[in-house]
Amino acid sequence: RRVVTMRHAWPLALALLAALAFSVAARVAAAAPPVLLRAARRGRALAQAAPPAPRAEGPCDGWCAANASEGGDEPGGLPACRATLKVAVAMPYAHGLSPQRATRAASALLACQHLRELDGRVVGANTAQRIREAGLGLECELYDTQFDAQAGLNAALEAVVSNESHALVGSARSAVTGPMSEVTTFFGVPQVSHASTASDLTRSGKLLARTVISDASVAVVTAELVVSLDWSYVAFFAPNDEYGLGWKADFELAAAARNITLLASEVYETSSDSTPASAASVMRAINSTRATIIVGIMFSQDAEAIFASADYYGLLEEGFAWITADGLTAAALEEASDPETLSRRMTGLLQVVADPTLSPLFGEMVAARYEAPTCIYLGDDTLQELDTVALANGGIHPFAAYAYDAVWALALAATEVDP
Repeated sequence: RRVVTMRHAWPLALALLAALAFSVAARVAAAAPPVLLRAARRGRALAQAAPPAPRAEGPCDGWCAANASEGGDEPGGLPACRATLKVAVAMPYAHGLSPQRATRAASALLACQHLRELDGRVVGANTAQRIREAGLGLECELYDTQFDAQAGLNAALEAVVSNESHALVGSARSAVTGPMSEVTTFFGVPQVSHASTASDLTRSGKLLARTVISDASVAVVTAELVVSLDWSYVAFFAPNDEYGLGWKADFELAAAARNITLLASEVYETSSDSTPASAASVMRAINSTRATIIVGIMFSQDAEAIFASADYYGLLEEGFAWITADGLTAAALEEASDPETLSRRMTGLLQVVADPTLSPLFGEMVAARYEAPTCIYLGDDTLQELDTVALANGGIHPFAAYAYDAVWALALAATEVDP
């Protein structure tokens, strides 16, 4: 079987990432906790009830055959692929995460199947035609990175070394994607993340790119928002990991360029038993500065502890304003022990996000998700169950669009390589 070697085509892959299937618009949106709370309640009720009936089985065929033994170029058979690109889809989707997060991995697998079928309903017929003209076939494999750096490393090693994948899509959290990119770059395998926004990840010379907007861009928009509201003194905090530290550096630069004074710039320990105590320490430090404008970068799983401490120190009272970014989603309410209290505490929160759901093409992708046969899950019952629950609840993650894009971006790069 002839395969595509990607390592020499990576500069071209970087260029092609600019031509994504989805248009992305930056927006500033006020959170609507009552709506998020209702969504969380529906999700919990659905999870406790019998799971929805699975969609009908259907074929997951490709437009071309990898070799003659599969019918390639035989009379009445499929044409033979000139080359086959093997893509590893490596991202978190199980291990206690909300069903909505599983929709990202499932959307990447949907892109795999759309490529195999030359289905251009989302990306356009001309894009699909480029795959046909290149004679490119596609194989995808699924790996769960578990939102954990060690699990991500294990997935990257298995995909690249054991299974000889030519390219990798993932992972989600920047602190996981960074270590994975050490493996993929060492073996000359390009990697595209759909959700890792830390700016330093793509400044290091690694074979790593992304389809999501970087934190540096969102930090600039956040600083511009502060200036537009005539605010000059701000307190800032973020997680103490690659994502948070990158955000901290980006916002400090953006603030300095706009004469914004940072009264505090703190970090907290994320996703651990020490998170409540660490969050309390950060809120105490911010309270001591008398800051009333707080830019807080956080993960959904940390929100309950953070807002509980903020409430204790009176940082949620009238006269205070909070701004956050894309790390905080409706999953915060789904995973909270007391979602009603958290909803009340989050009322009035401003969020700066790059939102692919504003594109009509997002609706096209969502419609395709509901029509896709269950064979897209590659036999993974856990992913199928979680994704089915999320689809029944209308809970497709916005970053699912970026996961879908990442697969197409790599395939388009491969069309420029001599097989």
